[in-house]
Amino acid sequence: MITTLYGYYELRQMLPTHASFANEASLARYEAHRKDLFTNKLGLPPAGFKDADVLEFGPDTGENALVFARWGAKMHLVEPNENAWPIIENYFSSYEVSKSLCSLEKADVAGYHSDRTFDVIVAEGFIYT
Repeated sequence: MITTLYGYYELRQMLPTHASFANEASLARYEAHRKDLFTNKLGLPPAGFKDADVLEFGPDTGENALVFARWGAKMHLVEPNENAWPIIENYFSSYEVSKSLCSLEKADVAGYHSDRTFDVIVAEGFIYT
């Protein structure tokens, strides 16, 4: 019996938010939209991510995390669907921010525990569910 949305995705090998960036231009367009959201709507400009330890829950294939890394964040990702992990790792490698991917853990928000502190916590990817 499937009891979580990510379990549904994992079982069916679905990656619901995979943007499939083909090149730098497609990523740059995506990044511009994220910058608009964070700067103009949320009041959190990209400079706030510089050298920040960012914990993101449910990044799926990591497009938002990739943008945050490009803004200088040190990313700690908690993604329960391991089918997404190779895409995350490939994105970070392909766009030359591998050093910004500090950790990738299999857990959900309810099952995650850490003694670390983080500068920013992102949970936007699943909050609507």
